Amino acid sequence: INFLIIPCTSSYLFHLPGDKFSCAFREGHLNILVFNCGSSSQNYKLYQSKENSLQLLCKGKAHRVGVKSNEPSFIEHHWSEQTIKEEVPLPDHRTAAHHILNFLAGQHFKVDAVGHRFVHGGDLFQRSVLLT
Repeated sequence: INFLIIPCTSSYLFHLPGDKFSCAFREGHLNILVFNCGSSSQNYKLYQSKENSLQLLCKGKAHRVGVKSNEPSFIEHHWSEQTIKEEVPLPDHRTAAHHILNFLAGQHFKVDAVGHRFVHGGDLFQRSVLLT
């Protein structure tokens, strides 16, 4: 899986560098997982490229990430008119991402690329960056 750092201001932006990704995206053979982390949440959406458009396959949200209280943290997953709510300890965003990736694998969703939405990349991220 290649990881893309994607700065944008208001919506998800997909930038797939390299011939392999560009070709796969044009031919409709690419599943793209996008994360959007908040201070105590982590949203995700899994898209499939389909010709020149993206189809939403699955989405969800981890709630109460890193929050210490009596209320449990949990993740909701939505796909194919189904919803699952998992109560799991989520001490940090890394753990939330791990649970999300395990869920997707368990449902046989293939992930070809992962992106992360940044509202503001500061001086560090001023354009899309591919991490290998």
